[in-house]
Amino acid sequence: MSLRLNVDGIKADMISIISDIKDSGQQIQSMLMQFDESLCNIIVTDMNFDTRETTILNGIEQDSALHIFSTVSYKKDQDSKEAFRRPGIIQCKPTLKHILKPELQRYQSIKARAIATNKRLIDEIKGDKNIIKELWQESCSMLSLKQAFRQLHFVETNLSYAGLSIVKKPVVQSLTKSQAIALLYDKLDSVLGTKAEEKIKQQIAKFKGTSESRFRFRLARRGAPRPVLNIRSVEGVNKQLMASMPVFVFTDNFVKVGMPKIRNRVRKSRSDCKVVLNENKGTELILLPASSENRFHAANRQNNK
Repeated sequence: MSLRLNVDGIKADMISIISDIKDSGQQIQSMLMQFDESLCNIIVTDMNFDTRETTILNGIEQDSALHIFSTVSYKKDQDSKEAFRRPGIIQCKPTLKHILKPELQRYQSIKARAIATNKRLIDEIKGDKNIIKELWQESCSMLSLKQAFRQLHFVETNLSYAGLSIVKKPVVQSLTKSQAIALLYDKLDSVLGTKAEEKIKQQIAKFKGTSESRFRFRLARRGAPRPVLNIRSVEGVNKQLMASMPVFVFTDNFVKVGMPKIRNRVRKSRSDCKVVLNENKGTELILLPASSENRFHAANRQNNK
C-alpha cells in the first residue's frame, strides 16, 4: 500500500515537472523572438550524425526547431532513442543577461527535479525500467525520457571561437587475459570454415603469448554520436559543452560558428592491436602495451573531434 502511495506522489511530481518544462521552454522561445539580431544571434542546425552533413535552419524552420525547449511528448510508437536533437549556439549580448538568465536557471532547476524524481522512482520500484517508463508515459503521452532529462547549458565568456562537432566516446571495459582469450574463442566458433578463421587463431596465439604485467586488455564498444559545442574565450580558455539543444553564450563579440567536417575517409587502426568482435555493435577487443594506454585514450579523444 505504501508503494502505491509513493508512486501516486511521484506521478503527481511528474505531471508538475512536465507542465513546468513546457511553460519555461515556451517563455525562453518567446523571449528569443523579441530580440533583434544585433543582440541575439541564433544558430540552430539539423545534423546527420552519421554523415556529419549539417544544415543551418532559418525562418519558420528555425522557429520550429526552438520548440526543443518545450517539447517532451512523442508519437505512440516512438522510442526514447529518437529524442529530438537540434544542436546549436545562441550568442547573446551581456545586456540580455538580466532578462534571460533567471529563466535559464529556472529551466535548469526543473530538469534537475526531473532527474531527481526519476532517481527516486528507481529506488521505489527497484530499478524496473519498464515500470518507470510506463509511469512517465501515463503522466505525459509517450514521454521521451532523454528529452525530459536533457540539460540546457549557458556560459558567460567573450568568444574568440565557436564550433559544433560530433563525438563518439567509446565505452571501455577492462578485462583479464583469460576473459579476452575466452571472447576470442567465441569469435572463432562463429567464423569456423571462413577466411577469418586463420586470422582469429593467430590473434589467440598472440594474446596467449602476452604478459598481463606488460599489456592491458580492453573491450570497447562504439559510443552513440553526440553533438557538442567547442568554444574558446579571448583569454584562450577552451570548453566543450553538450549541444543536443542550443547552448546560450553571453558574449560581447559574436563569432562565426564552425560546422562539423564531412569525413571522406575512415581512419585506419592498427590491425595488430584490435580484433572486431561484432561489426554491427562496434565491439572490439583491444590489446594495449601498459605504457600506451594513455596514448590510446588521447587518440580516441582526437578521433572524436
